[in-house]
Amino acid sequence: MQWNVAAGWHWGLGILGSWAVVWLAGPWVLDSILLRVPDLALGIATLQPDNVVRWRSEGWGKTSIGPHGLPGWQPRQTAQRVILWGDSQVEGLCVDDPHKISNQVIAIADHPSLQPLDCLSLGRSGADAREWRALMEAADALWQPALHVWVVTELSDLTVLAPAIGDQVQQRHVEPSPDWIKLAALLRAEAMFTAAKRVLRDPDSGGLRRLDFCLGPRTPRQQGESAGQADAWSGGERGAELAETIVAAISELATRFPKRLMIVYAPGTPTLARPLATSHPDDALFDQVHHKLQTAGIEVVDLRSEFIELWQTQRRLPRGFHNGLPGSGHLNADGNRIIAQAIVSIVQPRLSHASAVVETASR
Repeated sequence: MQWNVAAGWHWGLGILGSWAVVWLAGPWVLDSILLRVPDLALGIATLQPDNVVRWRSEGWGKTSIGPHGLPGWQPRQTAQRVILWGDSQVEGLCVDDPHKISNQVIAIADHPSLQPLDCLSLGRSGADAREWRALMEAADALWQPALHVWVVTELSDLTVLAPAIGDQVQQRHVEPSPDWIKLAALLRAEAMFTAAKRVLRDPDSGGLRRLDFCLGPRTPRQQGESAGQADAWSGGERGAELAETIVAAISELATRFPKRLMIVYAPGTPTLARPLATSHPDDALFDQVHHKLQTAGIEVVDLRSEFIELWQTQRRLPRGFHNGLPGSGHLNADGNRIIAQAIVSIVQPRLSHASAVVETASR
């Protein structure tokens, strides 16, 4: 009996000690608990300003959350601004602040031969063109940017503009964090939070998992159905119809922001394979969309060749990290740099022209 009590004490101390180690190490080796608060100016819930977010599941990034929940941004004294729109790729939590697209734009433009430029990232995990379109007016009134840039890293971000597809894709409405998440963050319970999230959260929908006790094959998820439908429409007459619908939606928006909307296409290419895969499943559909957007006078920058050249010349890939699969996942510092360079190269001539016009008018 005495031996059993001693063994019980040893087991108990071991469990408590191991949990204490995991609890203390969690905030440094696991993703931070994201806190979201209402933002009245934008009318959405954003990441809590003044927080520091550590991201460890992919990359090893540290992000300071600025005003309005903007990752890595601090207000700057310059009149010319660019707003970036996108999903988690543009949010950029996987990389440190200096390596984010927005801050690389600012750094590249900080050159004696160029005009200073501010850049704000409104990338949000799970967002697509429907959300960007809905928020542009509020952001435009708040910051009066010279240019809105849609950074499209997955063509599905645009195909949702077609009602036949968008109506089937669930939007991830990000609500303010409930009290229990705030408490978990206060207690620095990243380890318990991460374990619970992996068990309870459905990675496809973002909601709670639903137990399925049905016999036989499972019913396909809505997201899978919509993606399959987009694939089925990618070629032939249906592809042209889908491209026309996407372009019509973007053209309508461009009339509200004349000459101030640009699209940067940065898909996941190349990918490591045997041999290296430089093509992408969305190539055929995007080529149609690209041609129609150019015809409509909407500027599009296609970075596929730049991403492929990065591998061919430097053996580096625009996506992937040391703790993930090279060429897959989120954009890394190299991919962000190529996007930033493209944005600066487009914006600077516009700013120079605008300055020349102002200078001529003042004489």
